[in-house]
Amino acid sequence: MNLKAKKKEVKKIIRKENREMLEQQRIKSGFYQKVNMFILLSLLCFMSLSFYLLNGLYDNLFDIGLNTPKTYLNTTTSQLDTKLCPPQSFEARVTCYKATGNLTASGKVPKNGMIATSDRNIPFGTEMIIDGETYIVEDRTNIRLQTQFELPTIDIFMESGCDLNYGNNKKLIIIK
Repeated sequence: MNLKAKKKEVKKIIRKENREMLEQQRIKSGFYQKVNMFILLSLLCFMSLSFYLLNGLYDNLFDIGLNTPKTYLNTTTSQLDTKLCPPQSFEARVTCYKATGNLTASGKVPKNGMIATSDRNIPFGTEMIIDGETYIVEDRTNIRLQTQFELPTIDIFMESGCDLNYGNNKKLIIIK
């Protein structure tokens, strides 16, 4: 064997020993257990998020017996898809509010004809009919109100202040 071949063989043996030593260090330090745990937790998070998203989509496509109204969103335009669902009606708790100096959640200055809703499935720009008047969703109320009162809350903006007709009443809401 020539000198060059011997050097090559020695380097090969050293690399093999280094790999074996590194492998032993990884085993002793619990590296593989940590990697396996990280992969398992990542997979669990991914699956949980996937099921959450799928559940939200299926809730919108199929009414599975829940008492809350469902709207059908076109996911590309974030608008109600009237082909999937004709105008709907549902009962909601209707209240009113006056300007606080803040913009609405959609970024607009509050004015008459705007409403806020606790139902996050209803996108901004959705037109609703309440007592024969048409309103546009431009703001959000606290989502906990829906849980607390077991009905969606619709909050009508009134520049002149609250009308007694909208004190905390259940009313029929029609989505255009």
